[in-house]
Amino acid sequence: MVDAALAALGRVRHRGAVAADHRSGDGAGLLLSIPQPFLREWMQRAAINVDPAVTLGVAVVFLPRAPAADGYRQRRLTRRLFGEACRAEQVDLIDWRPVPVEPDALGDRARTAAPVIEQAIIATEGSVSSAEAEARCYRARKRVERAVRAAGLRAYVASMSFRTLTYKAMCAAEQLAAFYPDLRDSRFVAPFAIFHQRYSTNTAPSWERAQPFRMLCHNGEINTIQGNVNRMRAREGRLGARERADEDLLVPVIDETGSDSAMLDNALELLVRGGRDIRQSLAMLVPEAWEGFDVDPAVRDFYRYHACLMEPWDGPAGLVFTDGARVGAVLDRNGLRPLRYAVCED
Repeated sequence: MVDAALAALGRVRHRGAVAADHRSGDGAGLLLSIPQPFLREWMQRAAINVDPAVTLGVAVVFLPRAPAADGYRQRRLTRRLFGEACRAEQVDLIDWRPVPVEPDALGDRARTAAPVIEQAIIATEGSVSSAEAEARCYRARKRVERAVRAAGLRAYVASMSFRTLTYKAMCAAEQLAAFYPDLRDSRFVAPFAIFHQRYSTNTAPSWERAQPFRMLCHNGEINTIQGNVNRMRAREGRLGARERADEDLLVPVIDETGSDSAMLDNALELLVRGGRDIRQSLAMLVPEAWEGFDVDPAVRDFYRYHACLMEPWDGPAGLVFTDGARVGAVLDRNGLRPLRYAVCED
C-alpha cells in the first residue's frame, strides 16, 4: 500500500511547481496509519522497554535548525516544552526518534530551510479510549504551540496521534521517498495512505505548508477564507469546552500563518476532537447543494440545522480526509474540482 501511494504520488508530479534550483518543490507528503510493528522493532533495537499493553503514538515534530550551540539550545528547549505539554494531558513521552533523512535528495532552497525532523514516541494506558487518546494529543499539541510561540521558537508539530503520522517535505513528489528512507523500508507497512503534491497559489512554499495536514489534503481554494477565519475567531470563548481553562487552550483555533487548506484542517480538527464524526464535520464545513434542490427531507433537515452552527467553507475543492479509522472524500457543492473513485475487486 505504501509503495502504491508513492507510485501514485509520483504520477501527480506535474501538478506541482519547482524553484529556480529545479529541485525544491512546493511540497509533497503522505498521511498514513502508524506502523506499530515497525515502531516497536525500532524501540527494541534502541533498547527501549515498553509494556506491550500500552498504546503507542507518534508526534512528528519539525525542530528549529540554527547554528551550533544556539540550535542545540532551541531544540532542547522545544523538547522540554513538548514533554511538559504531554504531562499536562496525561500522555507519556517515551523517547525521541531522529527521523532518518537524506538531505542530498532535496534542492538547495529546501535543504537550506529544512528543520531537524524528529518523532516523539508517546504512549497512554490501553484502557484509555481511542477518541480520548486523540483528544489528549490535540490538547497537548495546542499547549506545545502556545509554549513555542511564547518562547519565540520556530517549531511545528506536523502530526500528533495514536492513529496516524505524516511524512512531508518541501520537495517534489518523486523526491519524498528518496528523502525519507523509512518509506523505502519493506517493514514499513500501512493499510491506507493519503498523498498530496502541492501547487502553491496563495502562499509561498514552506515545510509547514506541505500537505497532507493532520486530517486532510486539499486540491483547490477556499474563496471564503477571510470570512471563515473571522467567524471562527468570533466563536472563540464560546466553543463549548467544559471548563474555561480548556476553552482558553483552544485559542487561536485557526493558525493564520497557514494556507487556506491548513486553516480548513484546523476547523475540521476542532469539530472532530469536540466529539463529532469526521463525516458529519466535513458535511458541516463543505455542505452539498441542498437549498432549492430535490433533497431527501431528512438530509435537508440535517443541513438546515448545521447551517445555524457553521457557515460553508466555499470554493473549488476536492478533499480527501481520514481520522485514522476511515478514509473519505468530498467535493465542493458546485463540483468544480475533479474527483474519481474506484471500487476494487476485493
